[in-house]
Amino acid sequence: MRISTYGICSKAGWALRLLWLVAMCAYPGHLWTEENLDLNPDIATRISRDTPPTFLVQAEDDPVDSINHSLVYYTALKNAEVPVELHLYAHGGHAFGLRRTQHPITEWPQLAEAWLRTIGVLLR
Repeated sequence: MRISTYGICSKAGWALRLLWLVAMCAYPGHLWTEENLDLNPDIATRISRDTPPTFLVQAEDDPVDSINHSLVYYTALKNAEVPVELHLYAHGGHAFGLRRTQHPITEWPQLAEAWLRTIGVLLR
């Protein structure tokens, strides 16, 4: 798997999106454009059936990035028939990462692991 710092990965097998960053495939800029209330056109043109299965996680109370980034990306992936799983949590803020908290979002790594098993990346 090749990791790109600009644009999309050349051949990723899967992607995890935490907040607005795509782990394993880094897209330039934000996913959602406030002007059009739609997916960033630079990203929209890169989504196809060849886009890797994607796992999305975001907190609704993120003060930096609106959940609209995840929502429009999820919709675009579904429209392109890309396997995608979306998890939105009421609390978790921005950059929740792997640190343990009192909020349910702290369990996202277990959900990601289960998803990776479901798509055959990890053994069951």
